[in-house]
Amino acid sequence: MSKVITLVFWKRPQYAKRVLDHLAGCKGIENYHLVIQLDGPPMQKMHDLCSTIHFTSASVMQFDRNMGCNHSTKTALHRGFELADYVIHVEEDVILAPDSLQFFEWAEQFGSDHSLLNIAALRHPDGWLPDHGPFPLGQEVEKKVKREGAFSCWGWSTWRDRWSELEKNWSTGTDRGLSWDIRVEEMRRKWNSSQLMPYVSRIMNIGAEGGVHRGDYLLPYWAGSPGFIMPNNYYIVT
Repeated sequence: MSKVITLVFWKRPQYAKRVLDHLAGCKGIENYHLVIQLDGPPMQKMHDLCSTIHFTSASVMQFDRNMGCNHSTKTALHRGFELADYVIHVEEDVILAPDSLQFFEWAEQFGSDHSLLNIAALRHPDGWLPDHGPFPLGQEVEKKVKREGAFSCWGWSTWRDRWSELEKNWSTGTDRGLSWDIRVEEMRRKWNSSQLMPYVSRIMNIGAEGGVHRGDYLLPYWAGSPGFIMPNNYYIVT
């Protein structure tokens, strides 16, 4: 098995359903295996939701008690990298655009560049938004990708060798303490590495309610917007 997406779900099936619905609409999803980690205590609604997955194969793991996002994420990724050398990670409030998997697959080729820690599907800070002016037609903005000295946890991917180092330094604290994504950012700074991000976001965070840290991050325009035309390629700008 070579294509894996890891997901962490807990207590918000209303968001998890939207995540799965959008995954079902991603180009190439039928070639992926979903590794789903459910935090505890067990929720029948979440089990029922996961049992309805029909668009690709999936395996579901369940904690009997609340282990927290730090431990759940580490467990899901550990299992994912037992199955693949390159893994995409998504949480229960992050929806993916139809070409997101195509974008991640294109970016996999840069694994030999060890100055890159990960690939992120969130829009680059230099990317286009409506308040930046009219949509820049003719500038191929939907194809543009750029480096950024930061780590974004909302829909990201990385390679096995990076994961082996991240796992050794993973946060073991509670969700109210040091979050795993903050620890990853600390490691990124220590290693002076960066990530690749698209100019047009391939994800949105929809989790306005019930999250541990922050709420939603809704974009007025992203690659899931009506009328967006999926590009057939992407390229890095400086």
